[in-house]
Amino acid sequence: MVDATLVGSLFFLVTDVGAGTVGMSCILFFVLLLGAMALVYDGFGIYRRNRRIVEKVADITKAWTLSFGGVALLMYLLNLLGSLDTTALLEIFGFGFVLQVASYLVFRSLQSYSGSKRAKATVVVGAGAFAKSLAETLNSNPWSEERVVGTVLLDEGDINPSDVMALVGQATQGERLRGVYLVLPIEQGEIAVELYRTMANRHIDVHWVPDTSSLDLINPNIKEVGGNPVISFSETPLLGLQSHKKALLDRLIASVAVVLLSPLMLAAAVAVKLSSPGPILFKQKRTGWDGQIFEIWKFRSMRMDADVGGTVKQATKDDPRVTAVGRFIRRTSIDELPQIFNVLGGSMSLVGPRPHAIQHDQEYSTQIDSYLARHRIKPGITGLAQVRGFRGETETVDLMAKRVAADLEYINTWSVWADIQIIIATALTLFNKRAY
Repeated sequence: MVDATLVGSLFFLVTDVGAGTVGMSCILFFVLLLGAMALVYDGFGIYRRNRRIVEKVADITKAWTLSFGGVALLMYLLNLLGSLDTTALLEIFGFGFVLQVASYLVFRSLQSYSGSKRAKATVVVGAGAFAKSLAETLNSNPWSEERVVGTVLLDEGDINPSDVMALVGQATQGERLRGVYLVLPIEQGEIAVELYRTMANRHIDVHWVPDTSSLDLINPNIKEVGGNPVISFSETPLLGLQSHKKALLDRLIASVAVVLLSPLMLAAAVAVKLSSPGPILFKQKRTGWDGQIFEIWKFRSMRMDADVGGTVKQATKDDPRVTAVGRFIRRTSIDELPQIFNVLGGSMSLVGPRPHAIQHDQEYSTQIDSYLARHRIKPGITGLAQVRGFRGETETVDLMAKRVAADLEYINTWSVWADIQIIIATALTLFNKRAY
């Protein structure tokens, strides 16, 4: 609300809205900008996540640039800017950024000062680096009404509640203890319950922060169902509005790509047809979102007798099955372009884990932990693993494991901005020697 008010004020001051001389272009820009900010700022967690000052300013920079730049580019392409000249846009963009950062810093300072006056003495009890990290996070949060006065680090062996309480008493340094955070592995839930029962009658706020680092979680989160707390170990990130945001980005960019790349795709189709007997398109069943089977499309790059006996073999360097034209379109990724129609059809996304042959899924799922968890989001034409270099042939299980790790990281950190960054990075790494 504060940011929207600041941006609205800028439009009033920089343009002639107040004088009533600006047409619909200015009003349309403002309305679209508010809508873009609502979506993008939510994606970056601008109003939900506490971050260090430098990180928060970086988030505001990216979110504001993406929102403002996206609307400006859209209206420019549609020739709707009207009376909004470059000078006015630059002034709104620059002053808008400065005012948003300034308002955040002022609010943070006021919140920090107010919080320090009523902060409750709190102790963190736990084992390992996670407990130390939580203590630092609590003390660096200007919105927190708690102040960590001590940390009790426990051994991973047997934990005696009486001994823990004695250590907690020492850690409070004579202050009245108001809260305790129990940072214990999720496997030690029974110990957390014992410690809670020991503290429950001492007027202490008790919180359990389960350490789930031993698990390969997929988009973990905590929510409430019927008043009951629910910890989600594995959940697709494409729920509700998030799914619509990703689908909208996919279809907008894919639609533009079809128009811009149609001459290249037509030329590739002719070249493939003339290079060797067989169809222009290669079609194969792949595993998609949540295990659903779909048919992927590519320009055919191999001879028709490439796979013998039903065995699917990855392409290798100087693979004799690959045609001369096929070698070129594989190295330049032109063979992947028909997947734009998979995106428009909804079976794929622009960005996501690359879909492997079903036979390879069956093989690697028995060798790599959480391999099939990469299907908790739509497969993509490109992905985080690809821009990190894990593209093409995976000669060893270790290389495939690294690809899977990158895919799971993408699922756990997905955002619209992450997709845009990966698309840009992909454009810069199209010529990759590992694509055979």
